[in-house]
Amino acid sequence: MIIKKLQLCLFYKYLERIRFTDSLIRKKATGNAKTLAKKLNLSKVGTYKFINELKEEGFPIAYSKKDKNYYYTKDGNLSNFLLGEELSDDEIKPIAGGKSFFKLFADYNYS
Repeated sequence: MIIKKLQLCLFYKYLERIRFTDSLIRKKATGNAKTLAKKLNLSKVGTYKFINELKEEGFPIAYSKKDKNYYYTKDGNLSNFLLGEELSDDEIKPIAGGKSFFKLFADYNYS
């Protein structure tokens, strides 16, 4: 039971890190990898690995040397990136957690 709770806590922390990164990208506030690492409380190498994991999962993330910021290369929202495709409201409802699950990511203030 303790292991399952720990896994759930780690999963939640990982989702929060994804959500926070998404928020920074949308605000154009990531900065370079070193700056983002500080904001995410990761090492610079850990930040590169995290960004690469997100890319492998379908997040259209790129880095602008000119702006010194990470950005999305196409429009979408966090739930689309997590699910890999755009779903209608009717398609989201039957998914475990439904819209209320994705509202966890939409309503949190990181300031």
